[in-house]
This record gives sequence, structure tokens and C-alpha cells, in this order.
Amino acid sequence: MRSIINSKADRYFFLILLIFACITMLSSQAFSADKAIAKLTNFTGKVLIKSQDAWGVKPEIGLPLYSGDKLVTKIGMATITFNDGAVMEIKANSNLQIEEFQGDKGLAEKAGGVKRKLRLLLGKMLFKTGSGRNKADTSLITATAVCGLRGTAG
Repeated sequence: MRSIINSKADRYFFLILLIFACITMLSSQAFSADKAIAKLTNFTGKVLIKSQDAWGVKPEIGLPLYSGDKLVTKIGMATITFNDGAVMEIKANSNLQIEEFQGDKGLAEKAGGVKRKLRLLLGKMLFKTGSGRNKADTSLITATAVCGLRGTAG
């Protein structure tokens, strides 16, 4: 049985094509990190922020937050306002990661709607959904449960 890839040049071409395909598939999430999805609207006490893969971002009112950012509160709290008007209050001693991305088109999902995942690794938070037609589908993920947030607050 003969191999489809006969020469060394064909192998390199196939390898480059494969790498390009992998980069294209993985970069869709990276492009969403270029646009701010929320901002820090209030905080008290000590708040640690990991923004765009860098710890040590100084918290300040109006600080833009991106998909994949992480907030850790020590003694104090933080309030985040998303672009769709949703507000989240992170209580003391909490560890939260926010993710937001464009949803897939499917029968059970809104075509191309915004999907938001809130990963609460430790602590407590309050969440109030935004008003208007552009609400994001929001999921809360904790160490012991996963749930979809419906209604206006949780």
C-alpha cells in the first residue's frame, strides 16, 4: 500500500497545513479576549486581579475586564458591571473567573448569542442580570454544581 504523502516536501506542506488549522480553531477564543466584556465599578479592601494573563493589575474604578480574567477578594468586595448591564457583587474571600464568548448556532440555543460562564472557585457572589434584549446566557460553575441563571437575580 502506497502512502498518500510521497515526498519530504509533501510532508512539510501537510504539517504546515495541520498547524495552521489548529491555530485557526484555537484562536477564536483568543480574539474575544481583545474586547472588554465588563468593568470594575466598585471595590473595597484588598482585591487581586489577573487580567489578560497577568497578575498584579491595580484595581481601580472603571478598570476594563476581559474574558478569562480572574478576581480574588481578600477582606473586602468587588462589583463588576458587564456590557449588557448585568451586575455582579463578589463577596469577601472569593475567587472568581469570568468568561464570555459568542455562542454556537443550534436548535436549543439562541443563534449567535453571547454565552457567559462564571466560575466561582471559592466564596460567595450576588448576580443581577442586565435589562433589555441583549442579555447573555449565563452559567454559574462551582466546585460542586453547575447551573444556568434564569430570571433577574441570584
